[in-house]
Amino acid sequence: MNVKITHHIYFLGFLIMLTACNKASETPTSIHPTVVDLQINDGGLFSGVPCGPPCFLGIRPDATSYDDMIGILSENQDLNYCKEYDNTDDGGDRGVKCANSYIISFDREKTVVTSLAFTPDVKIRLQEVLKAYGEPAGISVSTGGYAKTVSKALLFYPQYTMSITLEEQDGDAYLVQPGNKVDMIGYEGESSFQKSVKFAQEWFGYGKYKIGRASCRERV
Repeated sequence: MNVKITHHIYFLGFLIMLTACNKASETPTSIHPTVVDLQINDGGLFSGVPCGPPCFLGIRPDATSYDDMIGILSENQDLNYCKEYDNTDDGGDRGVKCANSYIISFDREKTVVTSLAFTPDVKIRLQEVLKAYGEPAGISVSTGGYAKTVSKALLFYPQYTMSITLEEQDGDAYLVQPGNKVDMIGYEGESSFQKSVKFAQEWFGYGKYKIGRASCRERV
C-alpha cells in the first residue's frame, strides 16, 4: 500500500470537517447553540460504552438507518445541538454535525449512515491505541496551511473500518511518537473505507513520516 498521497484524501477531508468551518448551507434542527462539547468520553473506543468500534452511540456505518440515527440522537438529547448540512451540489456528502463533538454522514437519499467521526473529550495517547488495537495497517500524512505548514497523520484499522487522526504538528513531516494525542476517531462503511485506505503507506512504527513514504532512517 505504499502509494503516493495526493493533496486530496477522501476521509481525512471528512474528518477535518469536524473542527473546520462548514462553508455549506446548513439547516438547523433546533435553535440551541452549537458552541458546546457534548459529553462523549472516549466514545466507546476503550470502554465499549455504549458500544465499541465501529459503533458510536449505537450508530454503525452501513447498518444504521437515517431514521434510527435521528431517533438515537433524540433519545440522547444530542439532536438539540445538531445541524444538518448538504454538500452534494459540490460533490460532497450529506450529514449532521453535532456541536463540536461529532459528525455523521449519510447517503443522498437519507437512507443509511455512511460514515462518522468524533472528538473524544478525554485525553487519549497513541501508545494506548497501539496497546489496545495493535499496529495499524497503514498511515497517511497530509500537509497544508497558509501562514505556516502543518501536518496531520491518519492511522488505518481495516478490521474495524476505523481511522485514527493524530494531533496537528508544524512542518511538512509527521513525527509519530508514543505520546501523540488522538485528535479524532472515524468509522466508515466498507466501500468508503477502501477509498480512504488505498492512499495509505506502510506503517514502520514510531518515527518520521512524509507524504507518500516513511523515513526509515528516522525511526525512534
